[in-house]
Amino acid sequence: MSAKKVRRHIRRLQRDRRRARRRGSASTPRPPAPAPPAADTTPAADTTPAADTMPAAGGRRRGGGRTGAVPAVPAVLAVLAVVAVAGGSIARDVTDAAPGTRPVDAPLFPTAAADTPFVCPPMPGRPETLSSDGRVSYQQRDDAASSALHGLVFAVDDAGSFPEVRRARLAEDGRRDAETVVEGADAPAEGASASALADRETTVVTEEDPRRAALLEIGPGPGGAPIAASAMLEYSASSGPVSGVAAARCAVPQREQFFLGPETGSQATSLLTLANPAEREAAVEVAVHDADGPRSGAGTRTVVVPGDSLRTVNLAGLAEDGAIGVSVESSGAPVAAQLTSSAAAGSVGAGVEFLPGQAGAAGEHRMPAVPLPDTDGGGTLWVHVPGEDEATVEVQVFGEDGLEPLEGSSVFSVDGGAVRAIDLAGVPAGAHDVVVRTSVPTHAAMRTVSSDERGDGDDGGEEAGASGPDFAWQAGVERLRAGSGTLLPAEGEASVHLRAEEQATTATYRLMDGEGSFGGPREVEIPAEGSAALGSEDLRLSGQGGGGEQASAIVFEEPGAPVVGSLRVSGEDGLSMTGLAPLGDPHQAVRVRLRD
Repeated sequence: MSAKKVRRHIRRLQRDRRRARRRGSASTPRPPAPAPPAADTTPAADTTPAADTMPAAGGRRRGGGRTGAVPAVPAVLAVLAVVAVAGGSIARDVTDAAPGTRPVDAPLFPTAAADTPFVCPPMPGRPETLSSDGRVSYQQRDDAASSALHGLVFAVDDAGSFPEVRRARLAEDGRRDAETVVEGADAPAEGASASALADRETTVVTEEDPRRAALLEIGPGPGGAPIAASAMLEYSASSGPVSGVAAARCAVPQREQFFLGPETGSQATSLLTLANPAEREAAVEVAVHDADGPRSGAGTRTVVVPGDSLRTVNLAGLAEDGAIGVSVESSGAPVAAQLTSSAAAGSVGAGVEFLPGQAGAAGEHRMPAVPLPDTDGGGTLWVHVPGEDEATVEVQVFGEDGLEPLEGSSVFSVDGGAVRAIDLAGVPAGAHDVVVRTSVPTHAAMRTVSSDERGDGDDGGEEAGASGPDFAWQAGVERLRAGSGTLLPAEGEASVHLRAEEQATTATYRLMDGEGSFGGPREVEIPAEGSAALGSEDLRLSGQGGGGEQASAIVFEEPGAPVVGSLRVSGEDGLSMTGLAPLGDPHQAVRVRLRD
């Protein structure tokens, strides 16, 4: 047996032991659950990340709604090792690999009523010091760097009933500046109904230049109604070692996440933030994966994150140059993982991005409107195969005139456990829809770079004010449904890009102003297997082609046929991308497995 096969065999045994430990810890017997409710009793609603508000910025609430304490709401708990958190975004069946289990052919089980925490990444920067237990202090940020936090919380019904909303800053030594932003209603108003999101009252939260990780906690919806919320952190810097544009949704704690493509090398900074807003501690295993699979020894680290705190891992100590991915697995409490990556050449920045985390592997990845420059290495597809079986990967790149041919083969293979980066050579410059299909579930994402160098120095040399090309990442996005959308950044030029599948359709959307009020419906036609774009002028409140105020959010109705969408933020400082996502979960429930 070769040395390479021996290493893979050892890694496989280590992975099997970890899975066996997790199954063992998850198999504690629990009291039998009551029978599940009928499917049509599950309330409809919505949710995603929401931001916090700081005293200087505050939160703006449109409309009234009764206030008061939010009581704990009883809920049906699923049997046997189901971990679930209210809000719909955190739910995991930890018995997925256990023998003797079977899917339940029954309605979904509602999750227990609980707070839903949303955690935003810290402002990007270079570490000054980083202790062995993950306590970080940052260097002085460049004067050209700025950031902004945008948050949005919807009422649960058309009468303006809000859940309780609290905010804080999360630091290594605990929560700071905790404050209640909105007092929750005791119960929904009598006769109220769960109307479409854009017809509800809202609370808008903003903060300029947040430095620490912001935490927004939303209590259970009044009367057990599902919540709906979103939050985004945007960052830009025209100069300095961490220059570029980055925008990302704030994260809900999860058990597992995977990140592709952290920058490596002596001039790179890739900081993994592990935030634990729960009371109990979390034990987090961070592992680096490369072309040979998961690394052992120096490529793995276990981090203990106390409750109500965060810890940071510098991937420079775990990773070497090359195509790598990072897995994050948590036991105890789930954690909100954020990976901020930047590159530089001395004092000249070469891009920054909040890398997209992927909660699970999939057999299909759709990435709309990825801008590919007319340069070698400008667009690269990264693929990770989490299992042991080899994956056959097919990639399709669509331009304005349909399918674009690649210089190399569009079908290739990736070994089980491996990470591989494939340059999409031969594709002309411009925005392209990328579709990736794999024979086994995989993680996949596209890396691209901005077309031009940034900076406006007059000397034309390597002055400190100039910056190199920015880079951006796009992972696969899910199909739009009622309540899908995104917050829109205040800086840069925002555009929303949509792609239909086999059937042409019309997408209906509504725009929100800075005070939380939505305008009337608008429509955009999307051709079959084609794309449509809403440019910056389309996202202004005064109407198509107008010059009015830039919208602060966009929310879609459910299209008549499958559609995916993404947000692109571009400008003089760089480029960033993120997918459109549901602003709420219509079920707020989980599927379970029963042991025979």
